[in-house]
Parts: sequence; structure tokens; C-alpha cells
Amino acid sequence: MTPAAPAAAAPTRASPISPVQAIGAVIAVVAFVIHRNATLNHFYYFGGSLDSNWFAGMLWLGDWMLLDGPSVDRLSQYAYHLALLMAPFAVVSHYFYGDAVAWFADLMGLWHAFISVVMVWLVARVCRQRGLDATWTACVVATLGALFLYSPQQASFVATPHYQILIPAFAIACFAAHAGGRRGWTIVWFVLLLATREDTGFHAATFFAPLALVTRWQTGRWSRLEVSLAAIGIVWSCIAFPLGPWLAGAYGHSAGAAFVGDPPFAHVTLALIAYRVDQFMWQSGHVWVP
Repeated sequence: MTPAAPAAAAPTRASPISPVQAIGAVIAVVAFVIHRNATLNHFYYFGGSLDSNWFAGMLWLGDWMLLDGPSVDRLSQYAYHLALLMAPFAVVSHYFYGDAVAWFADLMGLWHAFISVVMVWLVARVCRQRGLDATWTACVVATLGALFLYSPQQASFVATPHYQILIPAFAIACFAAHAGGRRGWTIVWFVLLLATREDTGFHAATFFAPLALVTRWQTGRWSRLEVSLAAIGIVWSCIAFPLGPWLAGAYGHSAGAAFVGDPPFAHVTLALIAYRVDQFMWQSGHVWVP
């Protein structure tokens, strides 16, 4: 008699999502709820602010020119900031029911959920690179993801809801994708970063230009991608500063109002520099300490 063949092991069904993905989804939902409600409270309890009323007005039932809300003026947002990425949100708002405050609150919730997901993805990637198993990775992701929900960077937007939360979100996503060798995603996040505001090209260049030098020093060759992104960022911002007011038919641009001054750099004194350094070191720790 031939021995009976051993029974085949029952196939195991893979879980549709991993623990890290489940944690990321929970953190995203919590971030959405926190910042949507915080934005609603900002308007209904405190009456809003100049910027929040401005953005809620321009993003509700708007068009591709992003006309400012009635609390500011009837110029285009481009007269102040070339926020091209905001235009699709203004156009899409025509297909939603509600009002300007509710729409802006929904957007703030979505944008904070997005940056929280970026944070989860980055932490999970670093954990895997360090050789942590699935359990430890999930624990680290849950801990740092929860802490990031209440980080000073995100909490500061509770007081003043602002689309600028997308700047660090796209910047982190871009830099992390580049570190992971994801060339396509690096370019996607880079383009979205540039479309958020006119000065973001300079922000990107302050990362990619030094990184290109480090790569050259370590490998003896230039990284074409790093050099290209640094150069494109600088060129784009130089173009974007005057381009926005030109599109809006307005005089001047934010570079002159916020950076250069009129006459150029007349406002720059040793006292002002000392004040800015003191402010950055002791009153802006939530920006640079983490």
C-alpha cells in the first residue's frame, strides 16, 4: 500500500490591508475630523480672521482666476500669491452643497489628512530601512503619527487655517520620494509644490542645491535630477513673482512687498536682523526644533 499523500495546507488569505496601512487610515480620519472641526470653530466661535475669510471666499464658487472674497477686495489671488493649485478647488466647489465656511473646513481637513499620511509613509519607510519587523514598525508609526497630529506645525493652523499647510506636505513628500529613488513621484510632488505658491521654488532649491553638492562630493558626479530641480525651482520662483500680478492686472508683486521693499532693502537694518534672529530662535521653535 502506498501511504496517503499528506493533506495540503489550507491556503492563507492575505489581509487586504497591512497594520501600517490601517493605522495610516485611522490617523488620516482623525486628522480630517480635528482640523475640519477646528476650522468650523475658528469661524463660528471666533468670527474668522482676515486670511481665513479671504481664503474661504475665494475658494467657494470661484473660477480659474481665484477672485478674492468680499472681505478683502475683488482682485485675483494671483495679485498676492500665485496659488495655481487652489484654482481647481474653487472650480470644483460649484458641484458641492453648502457654503464657503463648510467647503473651506472640508478642505482644511483633507489637507491635514494628506500631510499626516505623508508622515506615516515616511516613518514606515524609515522603519523598514532600519530593519524593524512589522509589529515594531506599526508601533512606531502609531506613536509618531499620533504625536504629529498634535505637533506645533499642525496646531499652528488651528489658530489661522491656511492652504500653506500643503507646502510642507508636498515638500516632505517630494524629498522622501527622492530619497526612496521614486523619480516619477519626486517630479509629481515637486510640480504640485511649485503650484502651491510663488516662493516654493526657492524652498525646494534650498534642499536640492545643497543635496546636489553633497552627492557630488560623495560620488564624484552631479545628480542630474537634483541639479535640474534646484535650477527649475529658482527659475520658476523668479518668473512666478511678477507673473501672478501680471495675470491679475495688478501693480507690484509679493517679492517687492514682502522681501525686497521699496526702495529695495531700505528696511533692512542691524536692529531688524537681530529681531528676526531672536524671533526665529526663541519664538519659532515649533518650526525648526522637530
